[in-house]
Amino acid sequence: MSLSIPYDIHRLTFLNVELIENALEGQPINGTEYALYSAITSLGRATISEVSTHMAVPLATTSKMIAKAEDLGHISRAPNPEDGRSQLVELTRDGKKMHEACTADFMAALRRLLDELGGSRDDIKWALRRLDSAYRSVLGFADDPPVTQPTSRSLGYGGRLLTREQEEEVRAHIEFVQWRDSQ
Repeated sequence: MSLSIPYDIHRLTFLNVELIENALEGQPINGTEYALYSAITSLGRATISEVSTHMAVPLATTSKMIAKAEDLGHISRAPNPEDGRSQLVELTRDGKKMHEACTADFMAALRRLLDELGGSRDDIKWALRRLDSAYRSVLGFADDPPVTQPTSRSLGYGGRLLTREQEEEVRAHIEFVQWRDSQ
């Protein structure tokens, strides 16, 4: 039974956390830490404030997460040359290795989820981007460019036929690159 869209999203958030935690079972970092590493991978060197905004997580929480990852040797800090008060963070070599190791498990869970959803992966991503944009607008978060439905969804490839799993992996990587470059 659906009470409201925010309620449905709240419920799905817990299911999503469970999916990611299950996927990363046995890994040294959890789903929240994986999300932090993914955000920093996407941003490159960034201020803690930029990471916080990108993840839509309170600054104090982001700072604690970064401190923990720094203690693990996965994140390094450096003074921001443009602003003497802030620091830039980035993943260390070990942090990048950890992120890459967890990404394989995460992608396997994502493929299973997408198989269950069926339909067009692009339509699902478009709907989620619209929700994200609407929430950010209502909450007064950083302006994002307006979300428009893509007009073209094809990508040419003249090589050998890919397996279904390979095709899903390529699509997931394309989405990651699009997401990273839109940030």
